[in-house]
Amino acid sequence: MIRLMADIEITETALRAKQANYSRDSLLILSRNSFDSIYRYYGTTPQLFRENMLAYQSNLDDYQKMLEEKLQILIKIKDSISMMSDSTNRVADVE
Repeated sequence: MIRLMADIEITETALRAKQANYSRDSLLILSRNSFDSIYRYYGTTPQLFRENMLAYQSNLDDYQKMLEEKLQILIKIKDSISMMSDSTNRVADVE
């Protein structure tokens, strides 16, 4: 569930970044396809995800721990992207 939450947040961020480059209709189609793909990958549905979120949110201590774990996943991904970017820049500097 935590990884699903992280993937949803990443997708939402990517879609926000693409807003200026796509028409509203194209962005809606891209959004629907992206989220459908995520839910299919995790074997769930938007409705089941919402129901589970409500259940998890009923215990705030556990939900807070989930959010912290999601944040750690996002930080690792961000750091990994930064390292790849730094590596690419070093290779370009050498050439």
